[in-house]
Amino acid sequence: MYETEINNFIDLFKSSHQVTVLSVVVFGSALYKNEDQIEDIDIFIVLAEDKVFRGNYYFENGRRIDYFTGSSSLIEAQLNSSKNTTETLPIFVFGEGKILFGAEHSSHLVELAKNYLNNFTEYDNKETLLKATWYSLTDAYDDYIKTNDLVAKNLALAIIINSSMEFYCIYHNELMKKGGTSDRGEFYNLHSALHSNEDKDTAAKNLLNFLSQQTGYEINKDWEVQYR
Repeated sequence: MYETEINNFIDLFKSSHQVTVLSVVVFGSALYKNEDQIEDIDIFIVLAEDKVFRGNYYFENGRRIDYFTGSSSLIEAQLNSSKNTTETLPIFVFGEGKILFGAEHSSHLVELAKNYLNNFTEYDNKETLLKATWYSLTDAYDDYIKTNDLVAKNLALAIIINSSMEFYCIYHNELMKKGGTSDRGEFYNLHSALHSNEDKDTAAKNLLNFLSQQTGYEINKDWEVQYR
């Protein structure tokens, strides 16, 4: 199974960043595929330190590992305030993921997330998570294209990078549960362009357009959120 690849990566991650890994949670399509169908693995790394290395990836033994990180205290704070935040990924990860190791450090996070999820029906919950993240994403894009302040522009771009990854992970996982597929390779190409492309205005616009076309979530000419 994928445990070997993850364990090898975690050893490298700990030595490279000098951090203490409390637990690792696997989420996303790897939970719903056969071993020979798994091309990439989504994991969330719970850290003791208040360090964040979000939205990154690594190749181990030919498999892509997409990883997010956060401190235990930060994740707990986000889950406790989930009704007033657009930080939806922890709800999704700890509510539906699988703890690979370190359950003693993450069981309380799982309980918080599941309690949140239990307040919604299956349909309402996913719509709520997707809409909240989509709103965060499009709101940040609106700020990004309208401001000339470099600091504000960079902050908006950081939100776009993080929110788009959260939104797509949730959307893709729901498709996998229903036997559907999405163009994950194209998403990662467009998402990577936000880091590497000098024309970030075009890169951000292309990413938003792709997500809108894939999911049916619309954006009108004023970049205000519209829901189908």
